[in-house]
Amino acid sequence: MQRSRRRSPGETCVARISTACCCLAGIARGACANIWRAKYGVLLAARSHAADGRHSVLFGRRTTALTWALERKGWTAGRIFRFWDSNYYRTYDDGPGKPTGYMSVQQEVTRALARPEDFLDVPADAPDHRRKTGGMVRDTWDDDRAAFVVRDGDYVSARWPGDAHTFARRFAEVLAERCSR
Repeated sequence: MQRSRRRSPGETCVARISTACCCLAGIARGACANIWRAKYGVLLAARSHAADGRHSVLFGRRTTALTWALERKGWTAGRIFRFWDSNYYRTYDDGPGKPTGYMSVQQEVTRALARPEDFLDVPADAPDHRRKTGGMVRDTWDDDRAAFVVRDGDYVSARWPGDAHTFARRFAEVLAERCSR
C-alpha cells in the first residue's frame, strides 16, 4: 500500500474549495432540492441572535431574501392553481390584525436589520431587471442574468432557488479568499 504525500496548506485549501464547490453545484443543480430553500436560509440568519443577545446576526449587514413581490406573485397564482391549499406559496400567514405581507420573508428580514435600506432588491435600472424580478427565469451555471445575489464581507445571500448557481459561485469566492488569507 502506497502512502499519500502530505498536502501543502494551499493544496488542502484548494481541495476543500473543490469539495465545497461540488457540493454547492450539486445543490444548485437540484441534487438536494428538497432541503435547499434560499428564503429559509436568510430567515434563519435573521432570527439568529448575535453574542450580545439583542440583535440579529444580520444587524448592520446588507442582505437580500425572497422579496414580497416574488412571494406575492406565487401566492396569487397559488390561490388560483392550488385552490385546495391557497396559502401554499406563502411562507407564513400574516395572522389576525396584521397587514398583508407583514409576515413575508422580506418584511421579517427587514425588521431584523439595522436599517430598512440594508435589505437590497434589484434596482429598477439594473440590466435584465424584468428577468431578475419576474420569477419565471432561473439562473444557470453559464448564465447569471436572472440572478440577484448580495455579498457583504463573508456573508452571501440570495432571494430564491432560482439564484442558486450564482449564489454557489459567490460562496466559492468567499471560501477561496478565506483560504488564501
